[in-house]
Amino acid sequence: MKLLIIPVVEEKFSFKKLNYFNPKSEFDIDWCLDLQGFLTRKKFRGRLEEINQHIINVPLISRRINSFTNWSYGITTVIMFAIVFGTLSTGFSSTGPIVSIVLELLASIGYFAVKAIVKDVRDRRAKLFTKTLNTLLKRYNTKDYPIANWKLVWRSVMTHYDLKMSSTSDGNISGKATPKYIEQAEIILEIHDTLSDL
Repeated sequence: MKLLIIPVVEEKFSFKKLNYFNPKSEFDIDWCLDLQGFLTRKKFRGRLEEINQHIINVPLISRRINSFTNWSYGITTVIMFAIVFGTLSTGFSSTGPIVSIVLELLASIGYFAVKAIVKDVRDRRAKLFTKTLNTLLKRYNTKDYPIANWKLVWRSVMTHYDLKMSSTSDGNISGKATPKYIEQAEIILEIHDTLSDL
């Protein structure tokens, strides 16, 4: 049996269209010899185009949304501190520290509320994406049985490391690298080569 893994690929970020909530995602992989005897290059490209057309109206949420919310929170905090510091330095308000605490508390509550909303949207879109794509893959499995089996899986994929370094006054340096993961959709195509046209 041969296995072909077809990952979902998110379009590159562009500042012209801030596509955090509706990025274009598509399954893309080049034809390989594992498909020999089952699908020609043209038929395989046609299947990928059909899959991508099938999922075009059910976008996944961008994996960059977490960094966007973190940066937004950080910038908002800096702006609020600048406003409060500006009012304190001009002597405009004596309630500056109280205003600062209230604004920071509101920003923190908003940050966690946005994180919860993003997680809920991500989960709902992933379920809808899975349901939509599984209807098409079920049709493919009916057509290609017993030669091939198409299935959608969600796999944890490492995206980057979170590096933390610390040093002491005597010159000792220690660090910790923690891998960060996301869930990624992949189509797994199982081809039974004894039944294909090899």
